[in-house]
Amino acid sequence: MRGDEDFAEIQDQNMPIEHFVDLDGQLIIKELCYDEESETMPADLTETVESGELDDEDYEGYMGNEAGSLKRWYRRTVLLIWPSWSKYTIKHAAVNGFKKACEDFLEVTDAKEQRGIAEHVLWKASSDPKLAAKTLCELANRLKDVGLWERAVKECAPRTALSTVDEQTKLWSIEHFGFDALKESFEIMLNHEKHSSKKLKFLNNLGGAEPWEPLETDAEREAAEHRAVRTWAELKKEEVPKNLVKPTVGECSVLLKALHGK
Repeated sequence: MRGDEDFAEIQDQNMPIEHFVDLDGQLIIKELCYDEESETMPADLTETVESGELDDEDYEGYMGNEAGSLKRWYRRTVLLIWPSWSKYTIKHAAVNGFKKACEDFLEVTDAKEQRGIAEHVLWKASSDPKLAAKTLCELANRLKDVGLWERAVKECAPRTALSTVDEQTKLWSIEHFGFDALKESFEIMLNHEKHSSKKLKFLNNLGGAEPWEPLETDAEREAAEHRAVRTWAELKKEEVPKNLVKPTVGECSVLLKALHGK
């Protein structure tokens, strides 16, 4: 209820949007940033709110030479509306929002929804490049979208190198897309790897003497892909000694074994 006092001068005024929840009442973010000048309806939202009933008031009268102070609070529920292209940016705005976005794609079956999540994860990939790459490459396999795989590697590999995706995902992706389609991405990961021992271990594992067990396709196709991978791996192994960096003590034995193909 409004008291008898009123403002002689307003020194500070703010209108935060707090406790942003979804339709199920689940907290998305404690406080949402917005542009008060251009992102509210009505445009004069602050004035509209303050023209209504206040929820709380605190008045401290004059004390000696100190001027009195008057504070008023207005609490309202607002509905947030945003364009579809920013859906996942808004939905995953919380501190742990990026991780939540990476988990969400596992539960989403609609391809359009999955691609929306993918764009958000790509945009925020620097938050956790390894998690981003894992999410995006798995999603690329589901959607059979080699372009998404390539974008994920280009975005994440500068920070994660050969650990961008695990070995199983690499093999699974070769089955889905074929090695020729992934060769450039594999070279990007290899070129960003600083440790020679890891390069050689990766190339020996990928281009081993025997084809890997097919995960989804037939053995004949897998053998053909393996031959292509092995040819590429042997050529890349020849390049590694030409660009050796000083190994750590722990890498020496691994490096020697890898160089001998053991």
